[in-house]
Amino acid sequence: MSGYVVDATVVMKWFIDEPLSRVALALRSVPLHAPDLLLSDCITILARKSRQGELTDKQVDEAADLLSRAAIDLHPSRPLFERSLILARDTKCPVRGCLYLATAWLLELPLVTADAELIEATRFSSLSSTTVPTVTPLATLAAR
Repeated sequence: MSGYVVDATVVMKWFIDEPLSRVALALRSVPLHAPDLLLSDCITILARKSRQGELTDKQVDEAADLLSRAAIDLHPSRPLFERSLILARDTKCPVRGCLYLATAWLLELPLVTADAELIEATRFSSLSSTTVPTVTPLATLAAR
């Protein structure tokens, strides 16, 4: 299998012009995977940005429509719970982030994220590299 596992910090850059948005958009040319909670995470972010006045209702609706049709292979979260708990205990990451890590572990693919907290937490994991998948900061892909 090829491609990447991506989280909401990457996917939201497709809809909101932020630093590294171009890099995030370029990832759409390769196979992408995520746990099924990605959609909930993204909708939560869109709703928050709408309430804060950062996005118009039209922008939110357009982003939600594009998100629903995005070429991301979504994987069920339930089979990932046990692995997520192991990762959460070791890395001190929230279980939500560990569901993305567990998806990457299951698929043997790197996780691409712009979540600095997740990147930092996995850097100091005591688990072996066969247990914690490779975490690739989105910023490092910009240098390639």
